Amino acid sequence: MTQGALPFILLFIGTSNSVGNLITFTSKQLRSNSCGFYILCMTIFELLTISFGLISRIADQYGSTLVNQSRMYCKIRSYFVLCFPTTATYLLLMAAIDRYISTFVSVRCRAFIQLKVAHRMAPLVIILCMVICSHTLIFVDHQPTCGPQLGSYGLFYSVFLIVIGGVLPNFLLVLFGFWTIRNVKASRRRVVALQYLQHKQKRDAQLVLMIFAQAIVSFLLNSTRMSCYSYHLLTTNRPNSSFQQTVDNFLVQFSIVLAYTNYSESFYINTLMKSTTTSKSTTTAPIATSTTTTSTTTSSGTTSVSITTLRTTSTASSVTTTSAAPTSTTSSVITESTTTSKTATTSTSTSAITVIPQWTMTGKMNVARKFHTASILTNGKVLVIGGYNGISLNNTELYDPSTGIWKTTASMSTERQEHTASVVINENVLVAGGIKGGLFLNTAALYNPSADSWTVTGNMHGLRGAHTATILRDGKVLINGGDSGDGFLNTAELYDPSTEIWMPVGDMNYKRVDHATSLLTDGKVLVAGGLYHIPLNSAELYDPSIGIWTTTGSMSDTRQCSTLSTLINGKVLVAGGFNGSYLKSAELYDPSTGNWTTTGSMNFARRCHTASLLADGKVLVTGGYNGVYISNTELYDPSTEIWTSIGNMNIAREHHTASILTNGILLIAGGEEGNDMYLNNAELFPLP
Repeated sequence: MTQGALPFILLFIGTSNSVGNLITFTSKQLRSNSCGFYILCMTIFELLTISFGLISRIADQYGSTLVNQSRMYCKIRSYFVLCFPTTATYLLLMAAIDRYISTFVSVRCRAFIQLKVAHRMAPLVIILCMVICSHTLIFVDHQPTCGPQLGSYGLFYSVFLIVIGGVLPNFLLVLFGFWTIRNVKASRRRVVALQYLQHKQKRDAQLVLMIFAQAIVSFLLNSTRMSCYSYHLLTTNRPNSSFQQTVDNFLVQFSIVLAYTNYSESFYINTLMKSTTTSKSTTTAPIATSTTTTSTTTSSGTTSVSITTLRTTSTASSVTTTSAAPTSTTSSVITESTTTSKTATTSTSTSAITVIPQWTMTGKMNVARKFHTASILTNGKVLVIGGYNGISLNNTELYDPSTGIWKTTASMSTERQEHTASVVINENVLVAGGIKGGLFLNTAALYNPSADSWTVTGNMHGLRGAHTATILRDGKVLINGGDSGDGFLNTAELYDPSTEIWMPVGDMNYKRVDHATSLLTDGKVLVAGGLYHIPLNSAELYDPSIGIWTTTGSMSDTRQCSTLSTLINGKVLVAGGFNGSYLKSAELYDPSTGNWTTTGSMNFARRCHTASLLADGKVLVTGGYNGVYISNTELYDPSTEIWTSIGNMNIAREHHTASILTNGILLIAGGEEGNDMYLNNAELFPLP
């Protein structure tokens, strides 16, 4: 069976498999992932297994007798034939363990899935496999043909091949695969943990499915292979008929084919799994419409003809980029209304044109990112800080609305994501807490726009990330909730820009992360929803005058990843979120009664979106996620309590930022589009 054309076919399929994996897992986003790094290392050893094993067999097929003539070649070949596939199998096992640990709630455990850990563990696994296979260099010899010495070592070699090389790693692969799937299902409500530690991302979902599928296929192939090999061992020393010898030889050759097949299928399985998890999106082109309405009034002898035409002057926004600066070309929808009136003696014609604003692209950031912050400075520019794009970031960028260009500014001394940024009264920007590569921070820093420099300020009293920050009326900054790495928090702290000191204040009544906060018109702070074991519907108020939190009315729906917006009338709008289902419901909080009432629902369910309060009192919601990434935007009118879709962004995204510029234009920056497509693009929308 391993004669003729079959070795060449297996060599071609196996080499193609390895090349495909090398191309896939050397991409920027996958090679910076610890699991992807293990698979990349595994691919190298799969390629070595296929190339060395099959080429040496092809050489035997064409008359080479070197393996039975040279003891050194016999030993080295036997060593590599055992070591390469064993190493590939255990590297795949490390990838499965990595994905299993990534589903833990404990951040201390998740710290072991950092890329730097993989950089240490992969060589350790390789060295360990090289050591445990080294017995072949001593005990494999000419017997008279090349093979393991007979007797006790022959038995040990067979047990080693079956248990260490087959049963044990493949059993563990399936076991960790099932445990991972179980944890993923159990944690579907823990959206925040999946947010900032990469577990809800499509890439990670694909990696879990890829590894689990590889584990199942490897288990099936190796089980069959080991069954064949075990049968061969049991019948080796028995007198067999010619038919039994034929069956025995067939099973040995079949087990060899299964072994090489096992190291030739990962790329094809990965491709199949990716195709089953990739979302398909459709794009609908705008359609020009024309409506004509004719009205005749006979009593006055006047005929009035009203013609309304909706035409699209540009179906897509365009960006023209030169080496010096990007230029945005505005796309708009124009509604033209023409009314003509005729009488016996006079004829008049009037024409009115209404421009419907559209989303247009502006200059791209220098670094793609999500989980970042965006702050509007007193000079009207927008400062983007930190974030994540496969690694935690410490770089910052400044957007100039007058030119549409992003400029790199001074970097922070510490990388961070899921932090907060607040423009304090001395025009500095306060950055607090966050996460650096899975480790939570208590550090804070101040950015001085005039000097373009960062300085260290006082540390918070506790570690925290994924918290919220609210600037109070007196200019102090309130930090509350979040995750410490050892559990969710109900603690709160107050930062005084004049002294640069943090002071603990009263604890919230509920621990919560992934919550929303908003400053009320009376100076109090409302916090609502979030997650603590389960999504919450509770809400509470912080009174700065006494530094104490008090509970207030609960929302109708539990929700996390929602938005809170204090309206001009003093009420507070909560919109969307997630509670096991994606929500499009919205509610209004009345501070005068402490009660929530249901208001109109959005047209699209969404979480991890943005909400911006406009000058006219309306609220604009953009993007988010509801099983697919959303480009839709919609406007809430408090006077009618109705949501109206106002067009789509050019790029669907979540975990982005939204900033209302001083010129009345909304700037959207960064985020994620899916499949770990971290975004560096930005869009503009002229507000109505």
